[in-house]
Amino acid sequence: MMELLRLEDFKDTNVDPKWSAFDYLLEVTRVDQDKSQQRSSMQEKSELKRRHQNSKNKRPVVSYPPPLLPQSLKQHIVEKLGGSDCVLLIQKKLFFSDVNPQASRFLIPFSQLKSHEFLNESEVKHLKTKKDAIKARLLEPSMDEIKINFNKW
Repeated sequence: MMELLRLEDFKDTNVDPKWSAFDYLLEVTRVDQDKSQQRSSMQEKSELKRRHQNSKNKRPVVSYPPPLLPQSLKQHIVEKLGGSDCVLLIQKKLFFSDVNPQASRFLIPFSQLKSHEFLNESEVKHLKTKKDAIKARLLEPSMDEIKINFNKW
């Protein structure tokens, strides 16, 4: 949007009485360029702020109550797999990268975990110090077991 120059735009300008009409025109051009750059810089800052605010707003918020774990699944975990406590760690919307076979990963953001105490001390230490993954089992809703690698990136 074009904006006209005002008298206050020239408040820091020192005018030499010996200037020609061309010199005045050059000074007006310089002031206009300075004002245009300031306006452009303010628009960029505003755009960056808007983008940052929008990126915050796009994070999925899960406000609905978590579904109850079916009794048959709990029983399978305890009896067949030797598990003890069934704890909900995360409930999240699945994104393409979570189900993409080429990515071969399922992202569990640390900040979205309901509990951070699902690993024992040796597992926590292993993830912090070693480069290799912890071998784990993933239980599908069909009760099929899949072997997975549990890593910390």
